[in-house]
Amino acid sequence: MASPALEKRYGIRVTDLAGKSLRQIMTQVMPEAEVEQRVGGVLRVLESSECLFDLCPVHLPAGRFFCEVFLSPRRDRSGVVSGVVGLVRDVTDVEQARNALWESERRYIELIQGVGEAFYRMSLPDGRYECFSASAETVFGYGSEDFLTRPMLIREILHPDYESYFQEKWSELVGGIVAPTYEYKIVDHQGNERWIVQSNRGVFDRAGRIVAIEGICRDATRQKLAEEALRESEERYRSLYSTMNEGVALHEMLYDAEQRAVDYVILDVNPAYERILGLKREQAIGSRASELYGVDKPPYMGIFAATAASGKPARFETYFAFAAKHFSVSVFSPGRGKFATVFSDITRRVEALEALEENERRYRLLAENVSDVIWTMAPDLRYTYVSPSVTTARGYSVEEAAAQSFETTLTPASFRRAMQELEEANTAGAGRRDEAQGVRMLELEVTRKDGSTVWMEHNVSALYDSDGQVTGYLGVSRDISERKRGEEELQRAFVNLAETVSRALELRDPYTADHQRRVASVAAEVGRRMGMDPDRVRGLQIGALLHDIGKIAVPEGILGKPGALLEQEWRLIRVHPVRGYEILKDAGLPWPAADMALHHHERLDGSGYPDGIGGEELSLEVRILAVCDVAEAMLSHRPYRPARSTQEVLAELDCGRGTKYDPLVVDIVVGMIEGGGFPPDSL
Repeated sequence: MASPALEKRYGIRVTDLAGKSLRQIMTQVMPEAEVEQRVGGVLRVLESSECLFDLCPVHLPAGRFFCEVFLSPRRDRSGVVSGVVGLVRDVTDVEQARNALWESERRYIELIQGVGEAFYRMSLPDGRYECFSASAETVFGYGSEDFLTRPMLIREILHPDYESYFQEKWSELVGGIVAPTYEYKIVDHQGNERWIVQSNRGVFDRAGRIVAIEGICRDATRQKLAEEALRESEERYRSLYSTMNEGVALHEMLYDAEQRAVDYVILDVNPAYERILGLKREQAIGSRASELYGVDKPPYMGIFAATAASGKPARFETYFAFAAKHFSVSVFSPGRGKFATVFSDITRRVEALEALEENERRYRLLAENVSDVIWTMAPDLRYTYVSPSVTTARGYSVEEAAAQSFETTLTPASFRRAMQELEEANTAGAGRRDEAQGVRMLELEVTRKDGSTVWMEHNVSALYDSDGQVTGYLGVSRDISERKRGEEELQRAFVNLAETVSRALELRDPYTADHQRRVASVAAEVGRRMGMDPDRVRGLQIGALLHDIGKIAVPEGILGKPGALLEQEWRLIRVHPVRGYEILKDAGLPWPAADMALHHHERLDGSGYPDGIGGEELSLEVRILAVCDVAEAMLSHRPYRPARSTQEVLAELDCGRGTKYDPLVVDIVVGMIEGGGFPPDSL
């Protein structure tokens, strides 16, 4: 028996089923493999007297259907199972909707697992993760199971620098305040730092209480590193821009309706611009040139407009009435309608040329070819940038200069000094995040392409990253050949003056004058053997020539007195270092001659006079002079005593080595005495 509803829903006539077995009917509407399963189910109902619920797919001419089938045993009056009663309900629409939902869910899961962002949901206030997508491994370096099984795992892996940030945001979160985005740093299980950007949405109950937070997390480490690299690059070139000696200004042309240039606006200026023109940055930026410089027609409009339009650079020299100065100006265009000027004050040079007409050609050639050389260098001392002015300064093209090693750029002596200064700069600036740390002003002898050398002043700055590590060096180099020649002439004049003073002292006290000359000769030789640069050796020599000048204040009767001196006479002599200091302190000497006169009787252990200082308080010049003064004085005849023997001098130096006297200086002087070179033949 079958219900007429079969025909109405599936198009199966009841008469077509009459007399057919269950297997025959099922074979018509479902695959053979499923027929056995369904027939077996009916038989189990008959055998076990238990009910059966099943979902069956049915294939009919009208289409594919899904049916819910409920089978129960039918019993006769005696309670014996005599058949099966079945209830069939069409659930095709429900099953299709369920399949569509499953397919949508499958695609959504594939989507969120395939992207590089991790989706999460966290219950509040307990901080337990309810779900976390498989991309957690990609973003955090920890799997989704780690987050699901370890509440507040995010706090465990948070970078220490972000502990207070976490506390602040967590307090806000449990209070119902959800920031749209959190940015923080974590440390993954391999110890690597990662930047995380987390987008959030709060989930609230009907009472408005926050019950969860959900959102998306992504690994932003590459982005942050790229931003950091860009920032360092900008800082490097901003530092280059800011340390230039030339003034720099960026401008934008202004045009009328017919596209004729009528004025220009200042967009940016560097510190040298302010210094050279006497204008504040705030005054200049955003101002029209005609208004800023107080003129009807903007200065040099034709040159600037041509460069801004064509991109062709220009260079000229001019007298700028606004600043009442002469300038050398270079013009180039960074983009259409814009131009930049790089200018240097050449007023002194122009005035010198006007005053010295006979040297006009030489000075003009020098002025046109002298300009600062700007360069940058990697930590391994490879040049990464060299400005075109290197061709004028050294004769090399930019490419040739950039390919040179730092060592071949300098003479051997200058290279050694530069390396020492860079090492000291790195040590002084280690761990600093301030670009101003590690700055050195060096005067070094530079090689030229033609084999000659030139003295240049180098303003060198070590560049640091945010962790205080050296990322490179920035330098501005200027030809100081003329200045060096002037300094040498001045130094020769100082030496002549010192020798003249010494000769004048000789008229009063020949012993002291001879002593000073011999000590100066010895001290200069010691300084050379210790690797002092020539200028410092010259200063040491002059300081030694004048170290006893304070004895001018001591009565001649005491200085030339034969025999032992009285205590009060010794007290007068012991004042001579102070008197020498008072004479020399305002002399304007470019060396520590006054300090040498004051402290040449001090000792490393503090046992000397007049101040009783020692150790690092004594300069290298004073430590050299102290040993040379003692050795020469002991080896020389004095009115109050005969000269001491070489053995006595060596014994004194050996006894005081490392206590009263600098051990390195003692070793050099002892070597000179034992080798017969004490004192040297001449200054």
